[in-house]
Amino acid sequence: VFTKCQKFTSNHEFGPFALKCFKFHGNLIMAMDRHRGTVYELEKSYHFDEFLTVANFIARVFSRLEGEPEFKVESNYIKIEAGTFRTKIPLYRERYPFPEFDLKDSKSLPRNFLEAVRRVYFAVCKDTSKERCRGVFLDRNILYTTDTHRIARCTTDFETDSSFIVPDDLLEIVLTEEDDPESYAISGNTFWFLFKEHKAFALRVREPFPDCERVFNSLPKHDAYCTFEKSAMSSALKRM
Repeated sequence: VFTKCQKFTSNHEFGPFALKCFKFHGNLIMAMDRHRGTVYELEKSYHFDEFLTVANFIARVFSRLEGEPEFKVESNYIKIEAGTFRTKIPLYRERYPFPEFDLKDSKSLPRNFLEAVRRVYFAVCKDTSKERCRGVFLDRNILYTTDTHRIARCTTDFETDSSFIVPDDLLEIVLTEEDDPESYAISGNTFWFLFKEHKAFALRVREPFPDCERVFNSLPKHDAYCTFEKSAMSSALKRM
């Protein structure tokens, strides 16, 4: 859990302290940087007061423990015991709000959605000044990406009942996960992916996505394409 949550914490040296922490509240563990975050739901038997603790420290401690550790919260620190190992980690009562996540209107994702995303992901814009391009635009059954120099389009065998942009702040982490998200939800200014045991979110791309289809429509209708063997073309380009 800590390893997965740590991906969403901030590593910016001068960023707010709370963004470098895990937040515990009830049976939830949360982590967030400026643009994205995750909410991990533990069993109902766990119940914590609301507090923060430094993510790097607690994740490093737990990654080196052997056996089943005991985890206790006492006043202003967390006490961890595992065999002969003992340590205390300070906790902080600083308040830091997370987005609401009562996501009753979530919608199922197509089974091979991320497979389609991987085909066009090379053209996703990484320039933070080009906000409207920083994601994958899904329009019914077509995926578009562009970095204003390259454009990619992928027509899929599935179709959604709406069009939306999946922000790259979320995709660049989700694509490295072992499990695929089961559904998605759009709530206010936040885009959510819902996994089996946790939820991940990122701020929505609010500006309209560039009209990529107009570029493809401008291509000649005839004699515009040729087929080639991928390995032979790759080998030729390397020689050049």
